Amino acid sequence: MAQVGFTPIQLYFSSTTTNVPLAANLANGELAINIADGVLFYKDSGGTVRTLSKVNSAPVTATADYTVTATDVFVINNKSGSTQTVTLPAPSTNSGRVLTIQNYQAQTVVSASSNVVPQGGGAAGTAILAASVGDSAILVSNGTSWVMMQYASYNNLLLE
Repeated sequence: MAQVGFTPIQLYFSSTTTNVPLAANLANGELAINIADGVLFYKDSGGTVRTLSKVNSAPVTATADYTVTATDVFVINNKSGSTQTVTLPAPSTNSGRVLTIQNYQAQTVVSASSNVVPQGGGAAGTAILAASVGDSAILVSNGTSWVMMQYASYNNLLLE
């Protein structure tokens, strides 16, 4: 049975651990999965191979300032005594990528660059999390900035 309104794509599998598996084989709009580390890739309309997400990624617990890696999805701030500075990946090469950051310490979490758009919109700044244990934020790259899609306080009930 044909699916109406769907565009077929090819699926490529790779056992490499590079960030751009099968780049030469990806046509615009196609998707690849790197089996070795569970990363999804796609090629955008401009022909650039981009990371979509990591399929299986354990949370990374950072006890110092932290640079987000290509495969991080969840980052936990466990730095005590001062603000944690997180260096986020370049939004331009991570369009659509989702990151979740959570606080285990009562310390603020900020971006190393002014590239985080607050949940209410406006100009990009550095603020990610307030100095409150248990708070978390979901950030999504729009290709220009990291947009805060959700901010959850530890003691608030989220209704969906």
